Amino acid sequence: NWSEIDGLLKEELRQKINFQEVGIQKLQTEYVTCKLGQDCSEDDGGQELNGLETEPVKLSGNHAGTKCEQLELISKQFEKEKQILNRNLEELHIKLEKSEEESAILKNNIAQRTNQFQTIQEELLEKAAKACRLEREVARKSSQFSILEKQLEEKTFAYVTALARNTELEQELMAMNSQLQSMERNIIEEQDHFSTILEETKLINHEQQKEMENQIDLLQSQLETKNQQFLEQEKTMSIFQQEVLYKQHQLESLDRLLIESKEVAFLNN
Repeated sequence: NWSEIDGLLKEELRQKINFQEVGIQKLQTEYVTCKLGQDCSEDDGGQELNGLETEPVKLSGNHAGTKCEQLELISKQFEKEKQILNRNLEELHIKLEKSEEESAILKNNIAQRTNQFQTIQEELLEKAAKACRLEREVARKSSQFSILEKQLEEKTFAYVTALARNTELEQELMAMNSQLQSMERNIIEEQDHFSTILEETKLINHEQQKEMENQIDLLQSQLETKNQQFLEQEKTMSIFQQEVLYKQHQLESLDRLLIESKEVAFLNN
């Protein structure tokens, strides 16, 4: 990152400055040595020596002076470079501080964005979990609805079948009632006819009366037979009525079940 790069640049500049300072110190040492050598040469030049000995000393003094001047120029140049490097170092330090401030701001923004991202991610995970729960709930409700729909179809079929059977039983009951009414009318007519015959038999003679009594006995026997048939018909009608009532109770139960199934299906939807 920027802080590491600035740190490396700063360290590199410091090393260069230290190197330049070492070089300057070395040059200054050499410069001082040269100055001392030059002073010694000048002192030696003032003494009375042979011509062969004086000339080399003068040459050596001139050579040392030139080297000292070069060292002084190089020292000044290194001093300028040192000042330039110090200015660069200060500028880099300012840039580094600015970069660190920007980096801190950026880190803060990144932390805020990270928190926002984590919050969004948690919300998305929560929504995804909720969607999964809703999908499972929808699947379960769909399965329940399919089962209820099948049960409703079965109960509807049973209701239609029971309704058709009830209609048939009602028709049979109506036919039986019609037959019963017809038999009742016939019995009443026969009773009237027998009553008329009994009244007429009272007016005939004794022999005819006996004969009529025999006929009456026969007719009474027939009447008893008819009454027995009538009782059997009534018993049969009672059985049919009980069966019709039982079927009606079944139809009412099926109606209640059908209404409950429709309510459950409506609530599930």
